[in-house]
Amino acid sequence: LESPHEKGVKPWTSGKCRERIQSYVVGEIQRLLKDTFLLEDAGEKKRVRAGDIAVLVRTNKHAEEFQMALAYASIPSVMSSRKTVFETRECVDLLQVIQAVALPSDIRLLRTAMSCNWFGMNGQTFYEQTQNEKVMDAWMERFHEYHRLWQEKGFLAMMNSLFSKESVFETLCTLPLAERGITNLMHLTEIVQEAEVEGNLSFSHVLQYLSSQMESGKAGEHAELRLESDEDAVKVVTMHAVKGLEYPIVFCPYLWQRSGWLQKEKNCISYHDEESHQVADLGSIDFESRREVALQEELAEEVRLLYVAVTRASSRCYAFWADVGGRATVAASKKSALAWVLSLFQCGDILEQTKRIAALCDDDSVELRVIPPVAEEQEWTETESFEKVPLSCRTFSRSMLPGEWLMTSYSALAGAGHVISHVASPSPEPGQNSFEKIHDLPLGASFGNVVHGLLEDFPFSMLAGTDDYEDECLQQCRRFGVVAKSDQLMNLVREVTRTPLGHDGVDLFALRDLDERDVLKEMPFYFHLREESTELLNTLLGFSDVVQPIQERQLKGYLTGFIDLVCRHQGKYYIMDYKTNYLGDSLGDYTKNNLVTAMHDHNYGLQYWIYTMVLHRFLRASIPGYEYARDFGGVFYLFARGMSPKYPGNGVYFNCPESSVLDELNSSLGAE
Repeated sequence: LESPHEKGVKPWTSGKCRERIQSYVVGEIQRLLKDTFLLEDAGEKKRVRAGDIAVLVRTNKHAEEFQMALAYASIPSVMSSRKTVFETRECVDLLQVIQAVALPSDIRLLRTAMSCNWFGMNGQTFYEQTQNEKVMDAWMERFHEYHRLWQEKGFLAMMNSLFSKESVFETLCTLPLAERGITNLMHLTEIVQEAEVEGNLSFSHVLQYLSSQMESGKAGEHAELRLESDEDAVKVVTMHAVKGLEYPIVFCPYLWQRSGWLQKEKNCISYHDEESHQVADLGSIDFESRREVALQEELAEEVRLLYVAVTRASSRCYAFWADVGGRATVAASKKSALAWVLSLFQCGDILEQTKRIAALCDDDSVELRVIPPVAEEQEWTETESFEKVPLSCRTFSRSMLPGEWLMTSYSALAGAGHVISHVASPSPEPGQNSFEKIHDLPLGASFGNVVHGLLEDFPFSMLAGTDDYEDECLQQCRRFGVVAKSDQLMNLVREVTRTPLGHDGVDLFALRDLDERDVLKEMPFYFHLREESTELLNTLLGFSDVVQPIQERQLKGYLTGFIDLVCRHQGKYYIMDYKTNYLGDSLGDYTKNNLVTAMHDHNYGLQYWIYTMVLHRFLRASIPGYEYARDFGGVFYLFARGMSPKYPGNGVYFNCPESSVLDELNSSLGAE
């Protein structure tokens, strides 16, 4: 790099020198890609692609600078590093945004979130919006809605809504390195969602998890995901990470550089003694002589690094030299490994250095280029497509998706058209009219969500106890928009958790008797289906009085769902499902015959056969020596409105599916 001194410009600083060389490298890469340069590969000649080129830099900061410069020139690039996705800019932005969602009334957090590039505001727009009270009220209202969504449906649902309503991806697409940024953001969202579900994390715990991951800086399973487009992109790699790799064309723009920290260190010098032991000198009388030893060791390491860098190219290697004076923590270029290898430290100014380099370039395989200190014209331009093709969105339909990846739920399966049979209400059972009235509580699915929420979020022992938990009831009611009397709601839940559960007149246990270590609430599952017709289901389960036939359709893909409760008592495993169906206003309306009718009308029988098959497969794969007849206790459907400790068995439907039918169902429907 020609010195600017002769041109009347100030001499090079390391920063200005890096900028000038960076501009030249980007221009040279663009020239290689646009002109008809050919590479020979296995006897065949081919044009140079971006994936054939590597730029070797010293630090991750230099790599980020180069990647951004290449992006502005529309040259695809990928930064190869051991950096995790938690060390990216996208992670910082995500944390700022979800902090504002977690505390939507904090105006400072909201302003911080608004300043990130998700929302596409420049300084002027940001100032105008934050000074406009009505605009800020609208922002705060939206973030309160995201807060509610996170609370009710979880992190992933909230983030998807935010991405859509705020046009985040559309905004990011206008920025450099958009594909990488969006990929990192989606990857982070997936990781946080998994952590939230696995750890049942609250808002504060999610923020704490993300912050701790950012601080740890440990590489591993959460490294940045590779993209398909990375294969045909310029590789920007640190010299320390390039050992063992090879590229057709390599640029080494920073071989002239060396750290000056050791030369100026006054407190501690680390070096190796005669026996190769590492020693730290904290200020002895030999401090300066040991500094010289440490400097020689550093130079030797720099030479090894230089050797690794320049031997990475199989066809062409670009090495750069510039006469840069030492300053602060950067040593003069004459003290670099490249100066030592080429004996440039003995030369005076850049003219003498150039002559020395020219004398070394007497081989036809070596070319010397002199880069002017100021580019005479723009060295690179933004690449434009030669042909502009009008784009249009494809119309989406489910038929476009491979069947083996489709997911369906029990509700979709059973609701796809099971035939509702209008069975006449059974005659009252003996003594039915003597039963008490049920609690006066709301009807509908939202109230069912309230009961499910209480049974899912709090220990059964607490719910069955005498202590008041009105606040928890009110919180669940607010969450699902239900108005209910908290005392009656508490009484209902107490009776559900206190009522003895059993069958054939034998009481086994109540929910409150279960040890929390033997309880798994809301167990998720993904069941891989063999390609089969629903007719097989209808045939196998046609004998059951609580299973209705479903309309014919082909099964394929995955069946997914959640089991309300899987528990273990005295070595046996049980499935529980909570129902708040209204069957009448008396406890007598929730006796056995009426429960069978309700189970049949809603096809809950099909549901518990599927749940049992899923749990059976899981236990068989997880527990050595598992036997269905010995280890599985059965299925309870708890109709909450009709349960009472005074009438054990009331509101409780029990069944233990036959193992022979279960095995046939499993072998017919379950894909390996």
